[in-house]
Amino acid sequence: MRNKAVTSLLAVLAVCSVSQAFPTLNFSQGVGGGWNFDGAGTFSFDDPIDITSSSVSAGDTLAGSQIELPDLIVGGSGPVYSLTPNGDVVLRSSGTEVLRGTLGTGDLIPFLSTGLSYTTFQADLMVTAVNNSIGSTFLNLVEVGMKMDLSLTFQGAGSFAQMLENNEPGGNGMEGQLSLIIPAPSAILLASLGLGLVGAVNRNRKLESAA
Repeated sequence: MRNKAVTSLLAVLAVCSVSQAFPTLNFSQGVGGGWNFDGAGTFSFDDPIDITSSSVSAGDTLAGSQIELPDLIVGGSGPVYSLTPNGDVVLRSSGTEVLRGTLGTGDLIPFLSTGLSYTTFQADLMVTAVNNSIGSTFLNLVEVGMKMDLSLTFQGAGSFAQMLENNEPGGNGMEGQLSLIIPAPSAILLASLGLGLVGAVNRNRKLESAA
């Protein structure tokens, strides 16, 4: 019984290594620029949208660079709409592409004068190209195939729900975050130790049974 309890506990420790590190880029565009809704179901974005900060380093060279977002096609009906991207997410520094990723579908939830989109923390974007020629501490962590979470907040001037329901053109400022999803080193170590100990306990139980 004791061995079974120990095995169960170690299995939980191995599987539940959910401690994550989420390096994040913040970006925004002020009032009067950022997003535009054409009244026919498509959001487009003004270029450039400025990257304002990185959680990895206050002096990250990505700060002051730009992020390009694809057009987003609205689907479904309220209260929760869907957004389907038409293109890739691209980061540029002084005109040079430093990151590209394929964006998946997301949600869009009107809330008073704002629209909240890609609200679930998940792998929204898969990195397809990285070029860290600018020596960014954030990009040093990124490899092709990694996943990132995207979140966007549209700042409106009136009822966001009414704009969508009545297909009214609109536009205003916006802000967002792009977070790299990577396991924390401590989580990887915990998982490795847990799986190793589970194997050791199971081998011990087999030896005891054979004796």
